[in-house]
Amino acid sequence: FKGKNSHPLREPSPRRGILIMIDGTPHDWFENGKKFSLHLAIDDATGEILAGWFMPTECLEGYCYMLKILIQKFGIPENIYSDKHTIFKSPVGGKLTQFVRMCDELGINMIFAETAEAKGKVEKKNDTIQGRLINDIKCYQIKTYTELNRFFNEKYIDYLNHKFAYEPKENESAFELINNDFDLSHIFCIKE
Repeated sequence: FKGKNSHPLREPSPRRGILIMIDGTPHDWFENGKKFSLHLAIDDATGEILAGWFMPTECLEGYCYMLKILIQKFGIPENIYSDKHTIFKSPVGGKLTQFVRMCDELGINMIFAETAEAKGKVEKKNDTIQGRLINDIKCYQIKTYTELNRFFNEKYIDYLNHKFAYEPKENESAFELINNDFDLSHIFCIKE
């Protein structure tokens, strides 16, 4: 490793829900020459995959589907850690993006990574998924992205988490649970 700049390791968050890392990764999941982006969320405390959503490009809609699934399953996290993609960080100084506005309304703090290495856990998880999912798509005879989104969130995440996730240092969760009657459609919408 001499001569390489390494990113210093940091301790994971002590509890689930404190820090959620998100990222979009394009890949040819069906090996047909068409790339789709997986919008992925993982928990820093456990390495668990929390939710994912496939769309033709990395986009606001993909992150909204992913975040909605995450909140419905686990609750509202304290912080989301992302890169500085224009979905998250507006090129116009001081202007909120739609995604950051949604997070603000939910009480979620956005944190922006300065480098790709800083969000290495989610990058590594993307690599793991790319290395495994293509074969499982064939094995389970998944033909469409609609089927893949359902399979990924209902079955595949549990399979990967069983193999790769680990226990947090503290058992108490930082996720804020929501009531079943809480209407997320008032938040996950475009507002001007």
